[in-house]
Amino acid sequence: MHTMLEAMLAEGRRLHDERRFDEALATYARILKASPAHPHALYEAALTLRAKGDTVRARSLLERVVSQPGQVEFAFVLLGAIHDQHGEFAQGEAVFRRGLMRFGDDAPLRFSLGVNLLAQHQASAALPELIRNLALRPVHPRGWAIAGDALWENQLWAWALLAWGRALVLRVDDVFAKRTADRLWHGWFAGLSPDRLSIRVPASTGEDAAMTTAENLAVAASAVSCASARSETAFLSAALDSLRQALRELHSHTVVASRRFWHGRLLGPSESAQVVSAWLAARA
Repeated sequence: MHTMLEAMLAEGRRLHDERRFDEALATYARILKASPAHPHALYEAALTLRAKGDTVRARSLLERVVSQPGQVEFAFVLLGAIHDQHGEFAQGEAVFRRGLMRFGDDAPLRFSLGVNLLAQHQASAALPELIRNLALRPVHPRGWAIAGDALWENQLWAWALLAWGRALVLRVDDVFAKRTADRLWHGWFAGLSPDRLSIRVPASTGEDAAMTTAENLAVAASAVSCASARSETAFLSAALDSLRQALRELHSHTVVASRRFWHGRLLGPSESAQVVSAWLAARA
């Protein structure tokens, strides 16, 4: 019986991946008829229902999963995400924390909680969760991008720029990367004001002015980091200068370069990436 149900579960997943949602749901229904509390069938059915836009029924099934013992931590992630989708952030936060209490140090739950807290304008509380996710999943592109947002909100501007840069190294060829590149450009050239960086920003807002600002930014790294940590300041100066050079080569913030471009210039599988990862992990 167990082997047959597992085969049916695999078939349902295949149908879901092919976007044959009604057929997938029918397959999960047959599993649940034989085993009404089957946690994986309940979760997969909820996932398919959400894909169809039926979050009410999806939520009902997920509540059944999380109310029973079992190893379906993603049910907590999906249930919390549905709450967040409807603006029910307090409920979503409670679900993510329940999941962490049951499953311990789970990276998707840490990340989801961090995103939830950031949406609640609790950037200082969000940052440790997002950093912990990166300690557990150091090559999670969206984790680096959202951590950059939280670092920015916590006024760790230089580290935010590097986190966004790291996200681009890991994932560069889709809409996600375009959003990250735009965020990086805005943060570098539009969002950094003189009072934050203690540098002179030209009155002009053209590209030449942006490049002039960038020329000064590496020198000002100590103003946006822990000036007492000399090695950290030196790293920031070198890394920001590398990032500035890469941006200059792009010529336009509308361009998202290839993976090959970024790996040759910025925070690739190199000492720089390791230093950023270690800095974040130390704060997890």
